[in-house]
Amino acid sequence: MHFSIRAKTIILFSLLTILLTALTARLSYVFIRNIYMEQLKDQVHVLCSAASNNIDPRYLEFIMPENESLAKKHYQQALIKQREQLGLNEVFIFDTSGTVLVESTPGNAAAAYLINQQALKVLPSGQTYLSVPFKAKDDNWYLWGFHRLNKTYYLGLQESVQRLAEIDYLTRLFWALGLAGVLLTILTGWFLAKNLAAPVERLADFSSDIGKGNFESAVPENIYGELAVLKESLIKMRSDLQTQQEEKENILAQIAHELRNPLGGVELLASLIKEKPEAEEKNAAYLEKMLNEIQFMKGQLNAFLEYSRPVPAAAETVNLAELIMELENSFSEKLEKKKIKIFNNLNIDTVIFDKAHLKQVLVNLLENSLNIIEEDGYIEILADVKHQHQFISVTDNGPGIPEEDLENIFKPFFSGRKNGTGLGLSICRKLCEENNARIYAVNNDGAGCTFQIEVIKAKSV
Repeated sequence: MHFSIRAKTIILFSLLTILLTALTARLSYVFIRNIYMEQLKDQVHVLCSAASNNIDPRYLEFIMPENESLAKKHYQQALIKQREQLGLNEVFIFDTSGTVLVESTPGNAAAAYLINQQALKVLPSGQTYLSVPFKAKDDNWYLWGFHRLNKTYYLGLQESVQRLAEIDYLTRLFWALGLAGVLLTILTGWFLAKNLAAPVERLADFSSDIGKGNFESAVPENIYGELAVLKESLIKMRSDLQTQQEEKENILAQIAHELRNPLGGVELLASLIKEKPEAEEKNAAYLEKMLNEIQFMKGQLNAFLEYSRPVPAAAETVNLAELIMELENSFSEKLEKKKIKIFNNLNIDTVIFDKAHLKQVLVNLLENSLNIIEEDGYIEILADVKHQHQFISVTDNGPGIPEEDLENIFKPFFSGRKNGTGLGLSICRKLCEENNARIYAVNNDGAGCTFQIEVIKAKSV
């Protein structure tokens, strides 16, 4: 069974209140009752001592329980006097056999002995024993106090402990307050749950709109606390998704634009071949052009795929000297043709990066430099460590980048070249992001520009 946030909050608050109320009521009752019983014990001990001080046990052996002897009348008058002076309900004297010798008021003295006889048998002379409180037929609370006069005789008394009823009433009061607390908790829980559930529901609706592609939906207002963090995350997610959506739309539009003309050319050339199949020389030229157009389209599609779905990075230790040597060999023909030199300034031997990603980034950067540098130019590749961050930079002495274009060169489809796709540097940026790195460009003071790759936090190998 699944409960809503509102129901869970109310149930949780109610259970906590019931538990705390029950615990508080029980602890309060036990604590107050123990204090009262300790005070009562001291009080009964004083009463027993006061009563026994006025009883001379030497003549108790002359009392005959069945007969109204002079000794019995004497002790009975003494007990009545003690009862009145000390405010007791009953006072009596009995022996070790449990026989009641004399009592101030006819009552249940014999029953008092029978209930407590085990404790009374081992009670030392001159000591007091307190019975467990009990509720009598009159619905009042009492207890028995016993004082051993000597080896043979005991003094017993019955004391009212009506305050126990007040303690019981206090317990019931705690439960009543607890019940009121539960009701108040339910109302409070409902109020809190309502105020918590409402913002969550608004955020859920906002998230649903984002999922449906409705990026113009209004941002929920009056969201505070931890939920405000969630709101900001949803806003950022919306912005990111909107950017990705725009990129995808631009990619589709660019694909249509870039492939429409080559496809038209291929279609035209195929028609010419079909019309004049006997013209072998022209047809061979047409086929060559068709293949070139197809190669161009494949290159464009690969660029789009690389940008929209880069291969996840697999961090490894890349030997920079070996990688740069591979790149020099790849571009050797173009380097010789334009008489461009590559200088290496490697202060570190290795870098933590996906080798294929780093190679592709450097290939794009070197191609850009080779395309814009005039003859007898140079390219410098620098690798170093600053503030525990690894850096790789590619510097050339070309014409540099127009200042107004510096902010846009890493954006998709922005190109300074007539036939460029505008995805080369965008792919470089994405590949760097896959490796927890960033790339940026600056114009040099003299001539040319520098592209710098900063590995912010290398992924573990």
